[in-house]
Amino acid sequence: MTRPYLVIFNSLLGSAQAVQDALDKIPEVTYWFRCFPESIFVTASLSANDLSERLSAEFGITATDNKRLLVAQIHPQDSQGWLPKAAWHLINYPNNPRLTKE
Repeated sequence: MTRPYLVIFNSLLGSAQAVQDALDKIPEVTYWFRCFPESIFVTASLSANDLSERLSAEFGITATDNKRLLVAQIHPQDSQGWLPKAAWHLINYPNNPRLTKE
C-alpha cells in the first residue's frame, strides 16, 4: 500500500538535491515533491520506519552526530494548511500522486 510521507531533514544531513537523489535510488518510493527547503513530500510502499532506515543508511546517520531526519506519515483526513496543489494531490491520492495538467 502506498502512503504519503513528509521527510524532514537538516542541512548537516545533506542538500535537498542529495536527499532527492537518495529517494530516487529507493524502488519503493514512487514519487516525491518538494516545496520547502528541507522537507520533501514522498509516496512510498515502505513503512515510515523502513524509509527512515534506508535514508539513515544512505547518509550514515549515527546517534552521535548532528544529522537530523524525520519521516512522518501524513493522514489526509487530519491535515490542513496552505500548500501547492501538487502537494495536496500527493497527500490525497498517494496511489496516483502526479498532478495531471488540466
